[in-house]
Amino acid sequence: MTKKQWLWFWLLALLFLILVCIFGKIDNMKLNSGSQVIEPAPVVKAVKVNELIEPAPVVEVAKKDLQFKIVKSENSVTMSGILNQKSDFDALSGSYAGLTNDGLSFDDGYENSSIMKLVVGLKDIFSKFKSGFIEYSDKGLIVNGIVSSVNDKELADLALDSVTDLNIESNIVVELPKPKVEHISKLSIVKSDDSIIVSGIFSSEAEIDSLVATLQRDGVSVSKRLCVVDSDLQENRWKILVSAVVDDFVNNFSKGTIQFDKDRFDISGETIVEGVKEKVEQAISENIADIKLEQDITYVKPKPTKEQIQSEINSILKLKNIQFVRATAQLTSKGKDTLNEVLKIFKKFPNLKILISGHTDSDGSKMFNLTLSQDRADAVKNYLVENGLHEENLTPRGFGEGSPLVKNSSVANKQINRRVEFTIQGK
Repeated sequence: MTKKQWLWFWLLALLFLILVCIFGKIDNMKLNSGSQVIEPAPVVKAVKVNELIEPAPVVEVAKKDLQFKIVKSENSVTMSGILNQKSDFDALSGSYAGLTNDGLSFDDGYENSSIMKLVVGLKDIFSKFKSGFIEYSDKGLIVNGIVSSVNDKELADLALDSVTDLNIESNIVVELPKPKVEHISKLSIVKSDDSIIVSGIFSSEAEIDSLVATLQRDGVSVSKRLCVVDSDLQENRWKILVSAVVDDFVNNFSKGTIQFDKDRFDISGETIVEGVKEKVEQAISENIADIKLEQDITYVKPKPTKEQIQSEINSILKLKNIQFVRATAQLTSKGKDTLNEVLKIFKKFPNLKILISGHTDSDGSKMFNLTLSQDRADAVKNYLVENGLHEENLTPRGFGEGSPLVKNSSVANKQINRRVEFTIQGK
């Protein structure tokens, strides 16, 4: 067959197949319409009157768990996080005084009534906190805070230990309250000899330095000891009282103490200047104001200087020479009387170091006079020791005729040169 003949053959064959399919479809449709089977109606079961029809189960969508944080500071109580609705926050506000919203959001997809009930129950613990927070998330509760007593901590720990269905982490710290200081406490200024020690509680370092500068004088050492700074102190009444007496205290007290403790001002000590006691008392009375005053100031007659003691002894010896039996070291009764007067002065100052100098006139040989002067100095020393002076403080020394006060040109002059002198040594 030719190529053209083959082409006609396949076209005829394809047409035949199409016709077969069409007539076959028509026959099926006729068959189905003529022999359709009618399904019987379903049998309806009779339902009894008292038989309940169970509703189809409702599938609930699980709520997300809440997450929030309540923070307490010195001046505020705030809450942040996610709650179910505003009524939950309102309920907490009624329990936590001053609670404010700090970026809190509300979503009805979040809920946990049991944790809300627990947090409301923690209000008493939270009220004891000076500062702290309660934080809840992922079935865990964190309670941190600072309380003012051991009892508050124990009560808080006991309450939290009773919760068993949560993971609880707590850190409650006891911080005992500082006592409120209303006045300067135990300001103390102590003077002893040429030194002053300052101690107490002050509002600043500058206040301490100012007081030290006020007390500073030439020859006086001022030092700070146990000085504490408390910036909350406002008391300054002590400054007025100290200013009124500081000059006399530093310059005219041999020793003393100034103290200020709350509403009490004390000043005590010894002064060697007449009239200072009365002057200080007047100055305090003029500046006192609702402060209890205690004062004990004593006037003490100042001890004489070495020069004053020496002058007093010289005055006695000028009027009453220490007499001996002629050409001997034996004291006469008048000589002993004179020594007794000198002895009274020395006994007032038992630690004085004294040089006892023996002198003669020019009668006799120099060797004799030197020996005689030494013997008389020794005799005076022995008499003073027998009557209570310490031997180690007395140094006898004979000068013979080598140190006359006047020329040995007359009986009167020779009597002047025959003498025993006392010289105070050291300070």
